[in-house]
Amino acid sequence: MLNRLMLIGCSKTKKAVDFDPRTGGRVVPEQLYGSQLFSRRVDYAKSRGLRWAVLSARYGVWFPRIELKPYDQTFADMEAAEIAAWHVGCAQRLMEEMWEPFHMKLHDGPLKPSELTVEIHAGADYCHPLAEILQAVGIVVELPLAGLGIGEQLAWYCQAKPVEKRIRKYTRKETNVSATDGGDSADRPGHTHGEDLVISGAESGNLF
Repeated sequence: MLNRLMLIGCSKTKKAVDFDPRTGGRVVPEQLYGSQLFSRRVDYAKSRGLRWAVLSARYGVWFPRIELKPYDQTFADMEAAEIAAWHVGCAQRLMEEMWEPFHMKLHDGPLKPSELTVEIHAGADYCHPLAEILQAVGIVVELPLAGLGIGEQLAWYCQAKPVEKRIRKYTRKETNVSATDGGDSADRPGHTHGEDLVISGAESGNLF
């Protein structure tokens, strides 16, 4: 699925990492983040064969095979201007990454932004305004877990089936978004953002 990328919110819970001189203490995301929710999200991406990356407060878009130094930083440690710059930087990195298959001649013909999809499984602070920026250039943005608490999200990952996934596509209609729509830490305040939830896939049956 070269045209789709799943973004996974980072975890405040981190594993104790022993220093490895062979890597200079650097680790890949799965070696660092220790929450159950993060693990479920990664398992979900792998089971569906999705390309994925982590939205890291420190590193921005962090791809799974890249080794970086462990850190302990959240948006609570950052100024508003730094957070705004983080969102812009993430959007730019994502656009470069998602057009890469075309540049590498792995896709026939030019790609239109509407052919690209970013699926965000993260807290409200990490989704917005990143979702608005991506949508402004025409990229399709999906927020499958918008408005769900952590327990509901864990249940969603347990019960979601590859061919019967509930998808919420982001548009600009005003509504309320829960602070726990994709995060697993308590330091993310609530937000009100433009969002219209369009449900597709299986029309019958409860996923929760």
